[in-house]
Amino acid sequence: MEADQAPIVLARWVYYGAVMTLFGASLFPFYACGGRDPAPAALPHAANVTLALAVLIAASGWLLGFTATLAGPEGWAETLQAILLESSFRTVWIVRLVGALLLLGATLLGYPALIAALSLILLASEGWSGHAAVWGLAGSITMVAHVISASAWIGGLVPLSRFVHTAQQQHHSLADAQGVLLRFSHLGMAAVGLITVTGVANTWRMLAMAPDPLGVYGRVLLAKVVLFGLMLVLAVTNRYWLMPQLGGPGRPLSALVRTILMEQALAAGVLLAVSVLGLMAPSM
Repeated sequence: MEADQAPIVLARWVYYGAVMTLFGASLFPFYACGGRDPAPAALPHAANVTLALAVLIAASGWLLGFTATLAGPEGWAETLQAILLESSFRTVWIVRLVGALLLLGATLLGYPALIAALSLILLASEGWSGHAAVWGLAGSITMVAHVISASAWIGGLVPLSRFVHTAQQQHHSLADAQGVLLRFSHLGMAAVGLITVTGVANTWRMLAMAPDPLGVYGRVLLAKVVLFGLMLVLAVTNRYWLMPQLGGPGRPLSALVRTILMEQALAAGVLLAVSVLGLMAPSM
C-alpha cells in the first residue's frame, strides 16, 4: 500500500465503522430486548445522525481519493465521471452515495427499521466490490454473509455496552440484564461461526493457501485474525465466566462494561486491517 493511500484507508475505516454500528445498533432491539423498552440500549438521536453523516462524508472522501489515484494531477473530473457512469463498479458507488444520503434522512426521521434496512443494503453492496467481485456470484454471496454477520456482532456491541452500563447505573433487574446478554450471546455465537466459515472461504479463494507471514498482505491478514481471536476470547469470557456471576457477589456488570469496551477497541483494529487489505494485492 502506498503512503498516498492513507486518506482512503481512513475513509474506508470510518465508513465501515459507522455503517456497521448503525446496522448493529438498529437491529439490536429487535432480537435482544425481548419486548422490553429498548431505550436503555438505543443510541441517542444525535449519535445516529452523526454516524450517518460520517457515512456520507467517508463515502465521498473514499470516492474522491480513489478518483485521485486513478486520474493523477490531471483529468480528475473526467475520471470521476467515468467511475460513476462507465466503470464496472459504477453501481456499487451509486448505491454507496445514494444509500448514504437516504440513511442520513432515515436517521433524521428516527426510523430504526429503515436505518437497519438501508445499512443492510450498504453492507451487502460490498459483495460486488473489491476482491469479492472477481470471484463471481459465489464470492459475492460469501462476502455479503461475512460482512453482515460481522456487522451484527460488532455493531451490536455498542448498544450492548450502553444497556449494561445503564443497568449498572440504574440498578435494573439482573434478570433483564441476563436476558439481553444471553440473547446477544446467541446471535454472537451464530455470527462468529458464519464469520469464521466465510472468512476461511474468502482467504482460500484469494490465496489458495495459508497466509504468508513474510509478505505484507499476509502480515496484515494475520494481524486481523489475531485481533478477531482476542475478541472471541473476550466474548467467551463474558458468556461463560462473567454472565454466570451476575447473581452473585462482586461487580460483574462493571467487569462486563470493561470487557465489552475492549471488544469494541479490538473491533476497531479489525476494521482498520480490513480497510488496509482492501487496497492491497494478495500477492504483496
